Amino acid sequence: MTTDTADQLKLRRRLKISGLASLALGLGLGLLTLASAAGIWLGFWDFRRGFSLLGTANQAGQWLAWGLPPNCRCLAHS
Repeated sequence: MTTDTADQLKLRRRLKISGLASLALGLGLGLLTLASAAGIWLGFWDFRRGFSLLGTANQAGQWLAWGLPPNCRCLAHS
């Protein structure tokens, strides 16, 4: 059996929190892209507003996808 040190437990907790935050943000961006198309289709806003929302979700999705590299040790030293 292996025992985790306090630093490993902290790192594991921070990675779990950041993973759940990424999941929540990704789901939110997915809902935003669906809302942009649905809003146009249902007549809540015009094409300009819908494509503006879609462009915002596209740009934010790129930043979310980049995230932290898998071998980043930034969280271990915080």
